[in-house]
Amino acid sequence: MAPRVFELVRSMDYMCFEGVFEDENFRKAKTYLSAYNSSYSISANELKSGVLMYFLTKAQSFWIENSHYIDESSRVDHFLEIEFKTLLYLKDNLESFIDKLRQIIK
Repeated sequence: MAPRVFELVRSMDYMCFEGVFEDENFRKAKTYLSAYNSSYSISANELKSGVLMYFLTKAQSFWIENSHYIDESSRVDHFLEIEFKTLLYLKDNLESFIDKLRQIIK
Protein backbone atom coordinates (compact mmCIF):
# COMPACT_ATOMS: atom_id res chain seq x y z
CA MET A 1 0.00 0.00 0.00
CA ALA A 2 2.93 2.33 0.58
CA PRO A 3 5.14 3.58 -2.24
CA ARG A 4 7.84 1.06 -3.12
CA VAL A 5 10.62 3.36 -1.93
CA PHE A 6 9.07 3.57 1.54
CA GLU A 7 9.13 -0.22 1.81
CA LEU A 8 12.66 -0.28 0.41
CA VAL A 9 13.90 2.14 3.07
CA ARG A 10 11.93 0.43 5.84
CA SER A 11 13.30 -3.01 5.03
CA MET A 12 16.81 -1.61 4.62
CA ASP A 13 16.56 -0.01 8.05
CA TYR A 14 15.63 -3.29 9.74
CA MET A 15 18.03 -5.45 7.75
CA CYS A 16 21.09 -3.19 7.60
CA PHE A 17 20.98 -0.69 10.44
CA GLU A 18 18.79 -1.57 13.45
CA GLY A 19 19.78 1.65 15.19
CA VAL A 20 23.51 1.35 14.40
CA PHE A 21 24.97 3.62 11.70
CA GLU A 22 28.59 2.61 11.35
CA ASP A 23 30.68 1.74 8.27
CA GLU A 24 29.72 -1.93 8.38
CA ASN A 25 26.03 -1.02 8.35
CA PHE A 26 26.50 1.26 5.36
CA ARG A 27 28.33 -1.58 3.56
CA LYS A 28 25.29 -3.78 4.13
CA ALA A 29 23.05 -0.99 2.85
CA LYS A 30 25.25 -0.63 -0.22
CA THR A 31 24.87 -4.32 -1.02
CA TYR A 32 21.13 -4.16 -0.45
CA LEU A 33 20.47 -0.97 -2.41
CA SER A 34 22.80 -1.92 -5.26
CA ALA A 35 21.05 -5.26 -5.71
CA TYR A 36 17.63 -3.59 -5.65
CA ASN A 37 18.70 -0.83 -8.02
CA SER A 38 20.14 -3.30 -10.52
CA SER A 39 16.74 -4.99 -10.81
CA TYR A 40 14.41 -2.04 -10.23
CA SER A 41 16.05 1.26 -11.04
CA ILE A 42 15.42 4.00 -8.51
CA SER A 43 16.31 7.67 -8.86
CA ALA A 44 18.18 9.68 -6.26
CA ASN A 45 15.16 11.94 -5.78
CA GLU A 46 12.82 8.99 -5.29
CA LEU A 47 15.22 7.55 -2.72
CA LYS A 48 15.37 10.89 -0.89
CA SER A 49 11.57 11.08 -0.82
CA GLY A 50 11.39 7.58 0.61
CA VAL A 51 13.89 8.33 3.38
CA LEU A 52 12.04 11.52 4.31
CA MET A 53 8.68 9.73 4.31
CA TYR A 54 10.09 6.90 6.39
CA PHE A 55 11.69 9.25 8.93
CA LEU A 56 8.53 11.34 9.35
CA THR A 57 6.35 8.25 9.67
CA LYS A 58 8.73 6.75 12.22
CA ALA A 59 8.91 10.01 14.19
CA GLN A 60 5.12 10.22 14.42
CA SER A 61 4.49 6.55 15.14
CA PHE A 62 3.44 5.17 18.51
CA TRP A 63 3.09 1.54 17.49
CA ILE A 64 5.60 0.26 20.07
CA GLU A 65 4.10 2.28 22.89
CA ASN A 66 0.58 1.39 21.81
CA SER A 67 1.40 -2.32 21.70
CA HIS A 68 3.11 -2.20 25.07
CA TYR A 69 0.72 -0.02 27.05
CA ILE A 70 -2.65 -0.33 25.32
CA ASP A 71 -2.40 -3.92 24.11
CA GLU A 72 -0.35 -4.95 27.16
CA SER A 73 2.08 -6.82 24.94
CA SER A 74 5.83 -6.97 25.50
CA ARG A 75 6.57 -8.64 22.15
CA VAL A 76 7.68 -5.31 20.58
CA ASP A 77 9.70 -4.02 23.52
CA HIS A 78 13.01 -4.98 21.89
CA PHE A 79 12.26 -2.46 19.11
CA LEU A 80 12.08 0.50 21.50
CA GLU A 81 15.85 1.04 21.80
CA ILE A 82 16.33 0.54 18.04
CA GLU A 83 13.61 3.08 17.24
CA PHE A 84 15.05 5.58 19.70
CA LYS A 85 18.60 5.28 18.33
CA THR A 86 17.35 5.56 14.75
CA LEU A 87 15.34 8.69 15.46
CA LEU A 88 18.23 10.34 17.30
CA TYR A 89 20.62 9.53 14.47
CA LEU A 90 18.30 10.70 11.69
CA LYS A 91 17.35 13.85 13.59
CA ASP A 92 20.98 14.95 13.54
CA ASN A 93 22.20 13.29 10.33
CA LEU A 94 19.26 13.13 7.95
CA GLU A 95 20.85 14.98 5.03
CA SER A 96 24.19 13.15 5.28
CA PHE A 97 22.34 9.82 5.57
CA ILE A 98 20.39 10.62 2.40
CA ASP A 99 23.59 11.69 0.62
CA LYS A 100 25.35 8.44 1.55
CA LEU A 101 22.45 6.40 0.18
CA ARG A 102 22.18 8.49 -2.98
CA GLN A 103 25.88 7.89 -3.69
CA ILE A 104 25.23 4.15 -3.64
CA ILE A 105 22.74 4.21 -6.51
CA LYS A 106 24.72 6.54 -8.78
